[in-house]
Amino acid sequence: MVVTGASSGFGELAALRFARAGARVVIAARRLDRLEALAERIASAGGSALPVRCDVTELEDLTELRDRVSEAFERCDVLVNNAGIRGGGRFEGEDIEHLDRVIDVNLRGVVLGTKLFLPMMLERGRGHIVN
Repeated sequence: MVVTGASSGFGELAALRFARAGARVVIAARRLDRLEALAERIASAGGSALPVRCDVTELEDLTELRDRVSEAFERCDVLVNNAGIRGGGRFEGEDIEHLDRVIDVNLRGVVLGTKLFLPMMLERGRGHIVN
């Protein structure tokens, strides 16, 4: 199982709960220090987590994430495309640079992650993607 955006919020909570349920979790986000701390929390509770630094807007990072998952587990049963950023207020007040960043993370990151992990699932004839 892979959870992007796992360094805080829903991603962190999802990773903790999935690990508690027995899943081997690959936790991915930009903040490696927070991922390593989360992996330690999961391990101390008897679970298994592999932290991987990944910016979902970077194809190279997502490719590395996919390759690390493949090497470590040979498959991905579930991809949780959770990485995301929220808008900053009223739309008419948003600057274009922030809107570009929101689109890159919240849309492009999901599309690229799905594009890279889907073949692994199709090859096995099973898998789930949660956006």
